[in-house]
Amino acid sequence: MKWQMCFRTNSSYLDCPIFDYETKSDYQMNVAIYNPSSNDLSQVRLAVPNDGFMVKDSLGRDLTSAIACAGDHARDVSKYISCWLNVEVPIPSRKVTVIQVFQQDGSHTPQPRSEIATFDQIESSDLEVTLRAIDEDNSLIELGIVEKAN
Repeated sequence: MKWQMCFRTNSSYLDCPIFDYETKSDYQMNVAIYNPSSNDLSQVRLAVPNDGFMVKDSLGRDLTSAIACAGDHARDVSKYISCWLNVEVPIPSRKVTVIQVFQQDGSHTPQPRSEIATFDQIESSDLEVTLRAIDEDNSLIELGIVEKAN
């Protein structure tokens, strides 16, 4: 058994041992999660390369989990898809919890979402939000928000 850890906190899977398995499929990793705080925690967030994962506790029971993926930029400015595996698991204060992460197969590489563009809209039954303007760096946006009459 080989113990490794991410060399950056709150980074992407590129900075974690799972990067070495990015193109492999059907593997399992045991993940030790340490909670240094004085409060019990109920979930953990792990960086993963795609959305093909399931999670079990140390007794082999399925854990509730969800994966969110989005476009990101590496240090060399190349674009890639970064995913986060959010797992509901109790992690007592000042204790270590071990979970098993299973990569089911390599066919789940997420597709990048289309770029957002000026005048794109999202809406609900009572609200409409329109992207009015966005700067070149995607760092400053202007939104138009309209409340719909009921």
